[in-house]
Amino acid sequence: MIKRYLEDRVRKDLEEKMVFLSGPRQVGKTTLAQSFLQDESDRYYNWDRREDRKEILSARWPAVPSTVVLDELHKYRRWKNWIKGEYDTHGDRVGLHYLRDASKREVDFLVTFEKKPWFAVECKVRRESASPALKYFGERLGIPYLFQIHLEGKEDLLDGKVRVMPAAKFLAALP
Repeated sequence: MIKRYLEDRVRKDLEEKMVFLSGPRQVGKTTLAQSFLQDESDRYYNWDRREDRKEILSARWPAVPSTVVLDELHKYRRWKNWIKGEYDTHGDRVGLHYLRDASKREVDFLVTFEKKPWFAVECKVRRESASPALKYFGERLGIPYLFQIHLEGKEDLLDGKVRVMPAAKFLAALP
């Protein structure tokens, strides 16, 4: 492929935002866009293909940061409103937070999905009973999954709504 003069600029912009390519027919827009698909999770969809239209409208995007090319999307009559809605909905899908309140209760990690609490993790060196702060925030914020992980010991148990388990086992379960 011939290196396009815009390639480096587009690559830099893709690190921060959506990029739209437009231009006359047969100048290499699709080829340039496809050149940015480098990871297994990256996706290419073409509005001209019926299967791809269904995938686009189902809005099931990769769960990890990925490049998604939506080729020929301008043929969809409501594409501008649709793409704005998708970005507003999925722009920041997963968040990582540290919790601490005025009473100095704290939890090491709160992971959110689509701005809603998903799970919280408290980290300890030794196995201990579940952290009161973890229980408090779990109840107060409605956090569905609560984990307290520890480096020492092999016990894996449920302490109320908190799963207390070895860090190695917790980390091994992550993708």
